[in-house]
Amino acid sequence: MFYFQMNNTKRQRGANFTADEKTFVLTLISEQRHIIENKKTDAVTNKEKQRCWEELTNKFNSCSPSGAMRSVTSLQKFYTNKKKEVRKEVADKKVFMRKTGGGPSSSKCEDPYLQLTLATMDENSVYGLETQYGGDSELFVS
Repeated sequence: MFYFQMNNTKRQRGANFTADEKTFVLTLISEQRHIIENKKTDAVTNKEKQRCWEELTNKFNSCSPSGAMRSVTSLQKFYTNKKKEVRKEVADKKVFMRKTGGGPSSSKCEDPYLQLTLATMDENSVYGLETQYGGDSELFVS
């Protein structure tokens, strides 16, 4: 077996986002959600998105609550992870609603940042499209 390693340096791990940083970055994203959450992927739109992320990073770094400097990729990764968490939480709630039996709700402790993230996301990407025929709504008709 051959193992090639380009360099011997490890990637430096950034500091965790503080609560104030999470709120601040999600607020900045919500102000620019019409650009960031745009579904178009042509060259002009991608360039606009990249410019928006760079401006957002500059705003974040200039007014960062903790003083930590973040990169564009760091903020994008944070937002992508939060969106994944929201989609997983919504999917888990759907699965729980379809289960039979009784007992207390198995919902986790509500993360306030998930609500902020949900407010910035496109609802169709979280809940899906409504169907005219069939769908989940017919399961609950008696």
